[in-house]
Amino acid sequence: LKDHLNNIDSRGETRKYYSCLLKEFEILLKGLEEPLHQFLKLHPELLCPSHETCWSKVRFGQTISDFVFREVYNDYLLVEIEAPIRELFRRDGQQRQELTHAINQITDWVQFIQDNKKTVENELGLVGISTNPRVLVVIGRSASLTDDNRRKIETLQAQQNKLRIMTYDDVLLNAKESLGRILGNLDIYGDNTEVYFFKK
Repeated sequence: LKDHLNNIDSRGETRKYYSCLLKEFEILLKGLEEPLHQFLKLHPELLCPSHETCWSKVRFGQTISDFVFREVYNDYLLVEIEAPIRELFRRDGQQRQELTHAINQITDWVQFIQDNKKTVENELGLVGISTNPRVLVVIGRSASLTDDNRRKIETLQAQQNKLRIMTYDDVLLNAKESLGRILGNLDIYGDNTEVYFFKK
């Protein structure tokens, strides 16, 4: 019977795998940065589903990026991650040092690339990288954000049009939606349940 169902829905095992993977990711969001870094190093598609190549811990001058992704047409994404326990804003609405530090880090990377493009391409292997690549900061949890905080994030992103700031909950939701479009609903699972989707 299981073989027959797998023939009907060949994505069943893959969907089960990613359901378990996302549960593991969600558990790690209660902890520190380094275990999450190692997990995302093994599963970079959760951060950048369309990447062709991923590098971890790339040095740009005196600073080190957490991840660099190359997508098609040599489109690059530089990623700085902070711990999920870090909050983005204080109670008075001002951004915390951790968020400021993360944005400053990626600004330093971009400036290094602008000043050393040939070195970055030839020595680091980031061939075709733009001097103004896309950048992503992942920090904190969504529950800590107010509507005003969200608007402030939008303003920060508008000031640097290639900057995106996401919480780990945003990353989790994006991964679920991206994988769900391909594999079917990943929230439908259980320890003793097998779910199959019939093709229309």
